[in-house]
Amino acid sequence: MNFKSLSLLLCTLCLALADSYILIFEQGQVTPNEYVQSVRENIIKLGGTIKYDYTTLLTGFAFSVPDDVTLNSVKELSDEKYPFFIEKDSEVHNYA
Repeated sequence: MNFKSLSLLLCTLCLALADSYILIFEQGQVTPNEYVQSVRENIIKLGGTIKYDYTTLLTGFAFSVPDDVTLNSVKELSDEKYPFFIEKDSEVHNYA
């Protein structure tokens, strides 16, 4: 396989990767761990992958879902008592 073929393959794989999102529970540390785990498990059942947990200052996690899973199906997991919000994951740059 030559460099051009490898580059094309890698670009194709990058485009096939699922989008990444950050889910944060609005109640923070007050949100019961059982509920957080339940949301995580339901995202995995939808075919998603948990990428990173936020536990220090925020309660939530980064995740990705396949293209055929809509964000609305994830948002439907939110509970009135322990709501969460979802934001597209992206790089953050700090310029001084």
